[in-house]
Parts: sequence; C-alpha cells; structure tokens
Amino acid sequence: MPDGSKRKYVIFVPPQYAMNEAHRWPVIVCLHGSGEKGRDGFRHTTVGLPVQVADRALSFPFIVVMPQAQQMWFRGDEAAAVWAILEDVHARYRTDRDRVYLTGISMGGIGTWELAVIRPDVFAAIVPICGFAPKDYLRNIVDLPTWVFHGALDRNVPVSGSREAVEELKRLGGSPIYTEYPRLQHKCWDEAYSTPDLYRWLIRQRRRPTPKVIDYSFPGGISRVWWLAIEAAPSAKKPVHIHAEIKDDGRIEMTSEGVIGWAIISDADPLPAGRQIDVTWNGQHVYRGAFNGVLAYEPPDAARKTEASDARNTRDAPSGDRLEP
Repeated sequence: MPDGSKRKYVIFVPPQYAMNEAHRWPVIVCLHGSGEKGRDGFRHTTVGLPVQVADRALSFPFIVVMPQAQQMWFRGDEAAAVWAILEDVHARYRTDRDRVYLTGISMGGIGTWELAVIRPDVFAAIVPICGFAPKDYLRNIVDLPTWVFHGALDRNVPVSGSREAVEELKRLGGSPIYTEYPRLQHKCWDEAYSTPDLYRWLIRQRRRPTPKVIDYSFPGGISRVWWLAIEAAPSAKKPVHIHAEIKDDGRIEMTSEGVIGWAIISDADPLPAGRQIDVTWNGQHVYRGAFNGVLAYEPPDAARKTEASDARNTRDAPSGDRLEP
C-alpha cells in the first residue's frame, strides 16, 4: 500500500497454469461480505465464490483474486488495496488485462458497483450480488457488461437496490442481465455462483477498446480513467463531471463541472504520441502542438477555483502554441 500498510489476499491459480507459458489467464476479483472482514487471511475464503472454486479446482478456468478488507469496501484505503493487489497479481502472474472481472456479495456486492463506476476502464464485466449501486455514477458503466443477482426476500440489503440499479442502467441505454430469486433471502450467492451460464458468459467478455469519448462522473479528489486523469475542486458539488472527446482531426474538446486540473496520458490509440492536437477546455483554447504522451494542465490559481470554467489564465499551458482566450 502507498502508506506502507499491508493487506492480505488469497489467490487461486488453475493447475493448468504451468502447462502453457504463453497463455494469459482471465482474472476474477472477488469481494467478500461484511462478516468476513479481518486480518486472518482465511475467513473470506469460506463463503461465496471461493467455495465454488474449491469444489471445481481442477477445471475452474480463471485466476481468482480474493482480497480481505479490514473495514468496509468502497472508496478509501480498502478500495486502494484492491487496485494495489490487482497490480501485484498482474506483475506476478500471466494475466489477461482485457479479461478482468469483478464480483462480490453483500458488502462486496456494493463494493463491486462502487469500484466499477470509479474505474470502468479496468474491468471486462461485473457481477454484483445482493448489493446496491451509487446511482449518480451509473452512466460510467452503461457499456460495461453486468449481471446482477439478488434474493427477493432479502432483509439485509433490500432487493430494491438491485432493481433500481438495473432499471437505471436500462434507462441510460445499458443492457444488464438481472436474476432475482423469488424465494431466497440475503444468502442467494450460493445459487448465483452455481449458475453454469455465468462462467461461460464471463469468459466471453473482453474489455472494450479505449474510447475516443469519455463521459465520466466521480465523487471528488483525483481520478484516472482511460487516457484522462482529473482533479476535482475541493469545494466542488458532487458529482464532479467531465466530457472529453478526441476528434478525428486531432481536436480534443473538454467540458467539465467542478474540475480544476487534468492530464491526458496516452501512448497508443486513440491518441498516439507525436500527433498534432488542439485542445479546448470549457470553450477556452489551452494547447496546440505535438502530443508527447503526457499533457497536463492546471490554472496557476487552481487551488482557489471551484469550477474549471473560471480558468482564464493559460500561462501554465504545456509547451506548444499557447493560446490566449
């Protein structure tokens, strides 16, 4: 962890892993429920997907990553731990970054929604079970394949949490799959993870290509998604929003609310280094010239700004043609 603290995780590696050194394996990240919080490194492997993996160990075709939270999932240290653990797994094992899937139960189902809307660029599909979603940010995952499970008689996390999330995704143009068990209560995950079609569906999903258009909302702080890093004003109203689009002729147009700074970071399509670009932010030209792989911009008095549209001074624009508004 960046602060020096440690988090434990368990990993399942298929027995066939050593047989083909050229093969890159799909990865499932599994988030446990609140009853499995702790530091023991074991309790979270006794419930939900890990049980299915143990029963099918000889034929389960995924690497499965099982982090253990000390507090609640969602944002903060536990969310940061998930990202750090996933990067550690990518570094240590032959993984396929285009086939990373996220699932969780109860608290982990909520965490699945939360982590997916913050980093929709990481996952190829998500499977939240008996959770609820942050509806203000669901537009971020409208194109992310999603299969939701919930028990209709759930008294711990009301089934309305899943129903409303699914309906909102559909309203936004998404196509989530929803399975509701009319006779099951909170503990519906054994039935969900016993669904054979779930794994056939998962393994067919691949992370979509990097988009030219990013329409993204986030709760504040600093966020990174695809080729864009964004910093929110400390006093910005939630949700913070940015729309950025790379045009075919090299123009990049951005509009935002509550953003005080951003960076474009890319070394491949849709924005390779060396391309000539012309960047506009909230109607103001801020850069014209060659793109060298990283382009960062922040007004000199950004710490005192609450809206990106207040930025009128381009003295800190990157090298290239500085454009006066």
